[in-house]
Amino acid sequence: MIQSISMTFSKYFEFKGRASRTEFWTFYIFIFLVALVFSLGEGFLKGLGLGSFSGIANVFFLITFIPNISCAVRRIRDTGKNVWFALFPIVNFILLFFPSQPTETQED
Repeated sequence: MIQSISMTFSKYFEFKGRASRTEFWTFYIFIFLVALVFSLGEGFLKGLGLGSFSGIANVFFLITFIPNISCAVRRIRDTGKNVWFALFPIVNFILLFFPSQPTETQED
């Protein structure tokens, strides 16, 4: 699990190649859980009157924005679909149910 997350961060600006289903969904679950923890933490701190810590979740979003897109593009390429589907995030959820075909197609 940690390998999938670190692999995605190591391919920060890499839009070519492929991303396995495990790499893709592990990274998305990681992003969701960390953002949830940061958001809940910010709400808790604001409730205590310590509002100066707000924005941590936004910084995390900015840090993970590019790897998020690059992982989505690589995953869509792995399923054999057009990479422009990355513009529509719901397509990534639908692609969860499609098998990968990393050896049948050539890299672009």
